[in-house]
This record gives sequence, C-alpha cells and structure tokens, in this order.
Amino acid sequence: RNRALFAGQSVIELGGGQTCLAGLVASVCGAASVRLTDGNEDSVENLNQILPRNSLKDVQVSLYRWTSTLPAGKTYDVVLCADCLFFDEGRTDLSRHIFHLLKPGGQAYVM
Repeated sequence: RNRALFAGQSVIELGGGQTCLAGLVASVCGAASVRLTDGNEDSVENLNQILPRNSLKDVQVSLYRWTSTLPAGKTYDVVLCADCLFFDEGRTDLSRHIFHLLKPGGQAYVM
C-alpha cells in the first residue's frame, strides 16, 4: 500500500544484515536504483549470493561502515535503516551518514 514511497526513487539501505529485506522490498516496489549495504563482510557475501537468484534490476551491494569517512559523491532520495540502533556507540556515526547520504528533500526511514 506504500509503493509510492519508493517508486522511481534512488534508495540505500544501511546496515541491512544478511538479507537487506527493506532494500529488497524497495526494489520490488519500483525503486529506480537500490544500494544494499552492511558493515559485515559475511553479510555482503551472502547478499552477493542472494541477488543473482532474484529478478531485481539496478540493485548493488557494498560493504559500508558508519565509522568510515563520509563518502564523496552519490546521494539518495531514500535512506533505509532497519534495526540498526542497538549499537549505542554507533548512533552518532549512523546519523551523520544518514544526513550525508540524503538528497535535499529526501526521506530517511529508521525502523
């Protein structure tokens, strides 16, 4: 019922874990492009195994750590972050990255 939140949008999911389910749903809902990320190399490898088994377009996977330097370049219409607030020490870095990655007028959904 909320497909319009993602239709035609550029989306990044931060800390999506082993499945990046929120980002995959955004893709199915018609996002123009989706970048799935996690800071764990095993999660990223698992995502690289999942993607070829699905018919999703314009979905990329990458290792992304919130403690890293803020990246130059691409910003997104939508930033998704599901179940990432359990690391108390990472919340400040996470919020810095969310604001840095959002396009002006973009939306962040932290669940």
